[in-house]
Amino acid sequence: MKYFSAAFFALFFLSAAQAQYQQDDWKFIPPGIPVSLSSQFAPFKPESENITYPGSSDRTNIFHSFIQPKQSDLRGFTSVEIGNTYFDLQTNASVCHSLFRDELSGKMNAVWNFAPTIDPDFTSRGTGYNYFNGNFWQPNPTSRIEDVRTGWPNVVVTSDNAHEYVLCHNLQFGLVQINSRPVPGEGSWIEELGNLQAPNTFGVWWPRIIRGGSPYLHAIALTLPTLQGGIKYQGIDGALLYYRSSDNGATWDKQKIVIEGLDSLSYARIRPDNYAIDAYQNNVAIVVGGFGNDLALFFSPSSGLTWEKTTIQKFPIARFYDQVSDVNGDSIPDLVETNDGSLSVLIDKSGTIHVWAGYNQIYNDDSTDNQFSFEPTSNGILYWNSNLDTLPMQLITGALDLNYNGVLDATGYGFFNSGFATHPSSGLDDLGNLYFTYSALYENGIDKDQKNVRHTYLMGTSNSGVTWSYPYDIANDPNSECIYACIARENDANLHLIYQKDFCAGVGATYNDPDPCNNGELSTIVYIEVSGNEVLNNTLVDEVAAEKDGIIFPNPSSGEIELNLPIDHPGKGTINVCDLKGKIVFETSEIISPSQKLKLSFLPQGFYIAHIASDDFNFTTKFNIVR
Repeated sequence: MKYFSAAFFALFFLSAAQAQYQQDDWKFIPPGIPVSLSSQFAPFKPESENITYPGSSDRTNIFHSFIQPKQSDLRGFTSVEIGNTYFDLQTNASVCHSLFRDELSGKMNAVWNFAPTIDPDFTSRGTGYNYFNGNFWQPNPTSRIEDVRTGWPNVVVTSDNAHEYVLCHNLQFGLVQINSRPVPGEGSWIEELGNLQAPNTFGVWWPRIIRGGSPYLHAIALTLPTLQGGIKYQGIDGALLYYRSSDNGATWDKQKIVIEGLDSLSYARIRPDNYAIDAYQNNVAIVVGGFGNDLALFFSPSSGLTWEKTTIQKFPIARFYDQVSDVNGDSIPDLVETNDGSLSVLIDKSGTIHVWAGYNQIYNDDSTDNQFSFEPTSNGILYWNSNLDTLPMQLITGALDLNYNGVLDATGYGFFNSGFATHPSSGLDDLGNLYFTYSALYENGIDKDQKNVRHTYLMGTSNSGVTWSYPYDIANDPNSECIYACIARENDANLHLIYQKDFCAGVGATYNDPDPCNNGELSTIVYIEVSGNEVLNNTLVDEVAAEKDGIIFPNPSSGEIELNLPIDHPGKGTINVCDLKGKIVFETSEIISPSQKLKLSFLPQGFYIAHIASDDFNFTTKFNIVR
């Protein structure tokens, strides 16, 4: 059975108050474009590595596809390998704070999940670490920085530059471990457990840390969910806890706080890595989401003393856990829009809060098995900022249609708990321009098992998210998989990123179901430096489409528009206008002239797609009605 999900296209709908948000320079295919292969709904797979603690039916998804017929020939970036790993999973959802850059000195600290040898149990896994002293990176590490098995490292340097911290979880004791040393990049590591207190013997895991205004550090970590062998805490299957240090990490004066609104009244479960944190001066922002969860922002203007909640994306089933996904009351499970838990949040220098999330859809027809299914061919990155207030998230990019044929061509794909676009990470340059990265399925690159790999893209905005540059591919090999990118929060004129690279789609290190291509393969950790201007000025170049493109004028308009079409004489054809939910709101079959006028004043404000077709002409464009 094929699903033509009108609900998916609701993500594109922009109301009258959103008319200032524009992507008029983009070329994209109208709703209803399929992927070139069928897929089954995939069961969500929780992380299933061996955790030790004390005491303890066919469906085809139809989706919107973005186009990249040709990217501008700028491509001037620096790339260097700074490490490697046999453990090729860097996150279950949101990217860790794995690259820290000091904005004054330019020195950088990089960390990653590191396994130096082939070992099916990854007993040697820990933190891989490298340091850039302002001139060069250190040699690739050959061992972890800890004495015991750890995972999910985050790195930060205090505002007084007196301590370097790597926060991770310790698999032996189920506690957050803090590795520290007084001089960044130099000396032996001090390993400490228990500074971030656990609420029970099952511990806290999958942490995140960020530096706020001096002398604050802010961290979050998750209690162990039942699927990993833990128990519910205060009614939540995986409770997200907040921690704070007000003395640059010497002590932690806020411990295991359940923020109001992030409790069992709003959430039944929170999964590993389905959250992100950022801070700027006294402002702290935490976002939480995941399959079937509300995507919500928790904001503190007081360095973690008080919190305000904003629900950015509401899931239609309250406190979703394992309910049948029937949202219209007809007793039939529905395909329901959600986010995949891969989130990024950033507070810019004006105080505006920006949020990104991977788009997905879920389906559940059994409320007794503690499982659900998601659509692995969903496609899109969602975006919202605090200037949009209560308006819905906007889908601003995704996997790209590189050959301009109206189909996202794929011969196969590697498994992630996500769709075809995921893992956003965000940062700023020294002028306050905003950037983010994401990974997406790449049409023109395949691995040895004929699965399409993923590439990492950069996008930028110089007007606080009103418009975005065209996606900039940072991969230097079409058949390489470039994923889990983390961009430094603070950049200069150049952007600084690390990502994981191999030549196999998907992952081999988890879920008790390793991908055959990935199993036992070495991945490299790559550092990239690219000009911010190069990303901001990246544009779509398509000579073939340029010859065919007509002009819609004026755009925006009040509803009276003129199509100046590249045809020599009138001819029979059709004109369809759709709203961004995919609903046809105007259609006509008539003689189409080179100069064609449409009276659409009856339509409400918003964005629309016009499609004009004749025997020898086919043209699609987006336009905006404002009043």
